[in-house]
Amino acid sequence: MQRRFTDGGLIATQSFENDWLPLILLIAISVTGLGISYDYTFLEGKTYQFMAVTHAITVILFLVWLPFGKFFHIYQRLAQLGANLYKTEGRRRGMAVCPHTKDEFATQTHIEDLKKVTNELGFDYSKTNGRNHLDLSPEGKRSALAMAHLQARQKQGKFFG
Repeated sequence: MQRRFTDGGLIATQSFENDWLPLILLIAISVTGLGISYDYTFLEGKTYQFMAVTHAITVILFLVWLPFGKFFHIYQRLAQLGANLYKTEGRRRGMAVCPHTKDEFATQTHIEDLKKVTNELGFDYSKTNGRNHLDLSPEGKRSALAMAHLQARQKQGKFFG
């Protein structure tokens, strides 16, 4: 906090929501938590209810702010580790090959999980030939879309306009 008051570079680049709010919330949580202990030890619990409610409010405010603030990286890093494990295990199990480009583009595990989730959400990307649109790589999907546009234009008999 002293650096935030004295360092010219920090003063020039700091903002309330990214630099001061995290410090204020952490200080408020610490002070109200210590206040609970102080009240219990020295004041025989006379203001315990007030201190406990104040502490609960500051903790709740911190938890509400957490996904939007700089401390979210604590949880984000754990998610990144999980994603890396998922990718590594997927590569070990095998890669998916696009039927259009014949190139590997994702892990087969990821594609199968994607099919399962989209089905559970009520989306059906099955094609009439028994394949699935999700088996295509991004390049293959763009090509399929271009072919569908071409076929629609051929059907209309107009290629432009």
